[in-house]
Amino acid sequence: MKTNEKAPLGEVGMENIEGVQKGRAVITEILKNPSDYPELADIDSFVTESGSIYSVLSNKRTQRLKNGAEEKDPAMDAIVFLPDFESLKNIITVPEIIEKIGGSEADFEEIINEYMDPDSPVGRRVYMVDKNKKALRTKEEIDKSDLVFLAFFNNDGKIDFFLPVSKNPQIGYQPFEAKTFKNERGIPCSFIHLGHKITKIIPK
Repeated sequence: MKTNEKAPLGEVGMENIEGVQKGRAVITEILKNPSDYPELADIDSFVTESGSIYSVLSNKRTQRLKNGAEEKDPAMDAIVFLPDFESLKNIITVPEIIEKIGGSEADFEEIINEYMDPDSPVGRRVYMVDKNKKALRTKEEIDKSDLVFLAFFNNDGKIDFFLPVSKNPQIGYQPFEAKTFKNERGIPCSFIHLGHKITKIIPK
């Protein structure tokens, strides 16, 4: 899946996303820690369809070992989990957003990858945000938020659409990770990565 290392951080402007105010209508119980899936703190690791293994550390941050790699990636600052296409169709109630994610799983994957592409000429960006329009950059900030979304920005800094995400992994969901760092000019930037679908969850 795509990794984007060129998304500069800044104030998250969401003036054109009235739907985010309807957040509670967008989320259903499917994203609120269903009993058949453990919380992140109770998980040892999970595996994606590409063979990557994500270890869950004691501070609930994650560290990925790519299939075939000898060393793990650096631990990430934050992680959420993007539902699969069929689940999103069932839990989103805003028609404008449903139109944005395409009519099939293939369309959905292509659309998401366009926003994750670091070489995209339109300079699109993806942020984790809460229902109050605040960017979330750490696991602690995510844990304090009752609702979390991925906000998909266009090159004008306007929201194209947003999607509800889960704090905990579920089979078929995709891990979305983020880490803050400073570039060579000392400007804070965000490294983001969207993994493949989860196929196995290993509890502690």
